Amino acid sequence: MTCARPCRRRICADRHIAVQAWGLYNPPIMLHLERLSRQITKSDLLKFLHAAGGLESRRVGRIDLRAGAALIEVPDDWQARLVKALDGQTLGNHRVRAWADGPANDEDGGGHFERLARLLDLESRAQAQETTERGRRLSAADAERTGTSLVDLVIIDDQTGLGGRYLLQLAK
Repeated sequence: MTCARPCRRRICADRHIAVQAWGLYNPPIMLHLERLSRQITKSDLLKFLHAAGGLESRRVGRIDLRAGAALIEVPDDWQARLVKALDGQTLGNHRVRAWADGPANDEDGGGHFERLARLLDLESRAQAQETTERGRRLSAADAERTGTSLVDLVIIDDQTGLGGRYLLQLAK
C-alpha cells in the first residue's frame, strides 16, 4: 500500500493497518432513502443530507442510486439522528422515507448474546493489537528471551496436508 504523501514506510504501514482495523470495529451503516424522484442526483442527495440531517459531505461514503431509491453509506454514530431527521422530509416534490440497516447505536438494539459477542470480538482485537505493539517495541533477542516469539528459525521439511495446507518443520 502506498500513501499519497511521502512518509516513513513503517509508520505508513501502521496507519493503514489502523484504518483497516477501524473499519472492522465500525462497519458502515447503509441509509436507505425511498420515494425519491428519478431525476435526483448524488449532489442533490449530499445537499439534502447536509441541509436536513446536518451531515457533512466528507463523512458520506458510497451512494448508490436506483429507480426512486438511494442507498447511502453513513457513519455508525449518525444512524439514529439521520433516520429521525430525514424520514418524512420533502426532497423535490416527494416525501422521503428513510431507514437504516446495520447495528443500532441505542441500548435496546440487539440481544444480550449479540452484545456479548460484539464485546468479545472487540476485546480479542484489542489484545491482538496490544501483542503486536509489544512485539514491535522489543528487540528480537529480548522477545525470544521473554518467550513471546522465536527468531532465526529455518525450514527443515515441508509437506502438503489436508485441504492443500502446508506443514512446515522448523528448527534453529
